[in-house]
Amino acid sequence: MLLTIIIFSTTFPFVRSTSSVLLQGVPLGVSIDTVRDRIQKISGIVSVHELHVWQLSNAKHVASVHIRLLPSVDYMSLITNVKYILHTYGIHSTTIQPEFGDLENNESSCLLRCEDESCVQKLCCSTPQTN
Repeated sequence: MLLTIIIFSTTFPFVRSTSSVLLQGVPLGVSIDTVRDRIQKISGIVSVHELHVWQLSNAKHVASVHIRLLPSVDYMSLITNVKYILHTYGIHSTTIQPEFGDLENNESSCLLRCEDESCVQKLCCSTPQTN
């Protein structure tokens, strides 16, 4: 019985961390809301959506994000700032998708277009309703 308790207590942390990696959980110490807020504060960014952060392994964290930009923004300079923020959270592999659009006719918080209702329900940003 004692041997069972020792084995269980030493393997439980390993099983928990492995499960987080396999389930692509958000790494400990990373708050999605905080990361989103810090990125949103960068000058030239209109909105941040579709932000996903997960563990690829115990030592490698990955992120993907869509950012809507002002038309006049220097994209490469802005991306450097976004990557710097992500690096402060230990996220070194990133995919950043810029979205450039007409901000005058902002009918939607998202530039993605859906053909049917099932697609619309899966978006995290709102789209204008079509008739």
